[in-house]
Amino acid sequence: MSSTEEEKLRSFYEARLVPAAARMRARGRSFFALGPTEAASWYETPLAGEELAEFEVEDFERRLRVLWQNDPELIELVTPIMELSRELEPKLAENDDVSPFIYVMF
Repeated sequence: MSSTEEEKLRSFYEARLVPAAARMRARGRSFFALGPTEAASWYETPLAGEELAEFEVEDFERRLRVLWQNDPELIELVTPIMELSRELEPKLAENDDVSPFIYVMF
């Protein structure tokens, strides 16, 4: 990860996540459980009709909105998170060379 990418992440954390977490704490909520909870499990049943194999990255924004629908602080982060993820997405070099780690069979 480049220093520019690290700076973008740090900036996002400080400008977006820290204030959102503070607003959530003011409402008595948190991003994650910070200690033991009464819940028997942290597992959540997938939304009706969803299977892991059906997951599409393009659908991630909608799924985050559904998952975070009860927390306005998180909902307002969905679009910026998606923008940042697109911006920091690794760019693969396009060339005709086969990786030396792949065994080519003819």
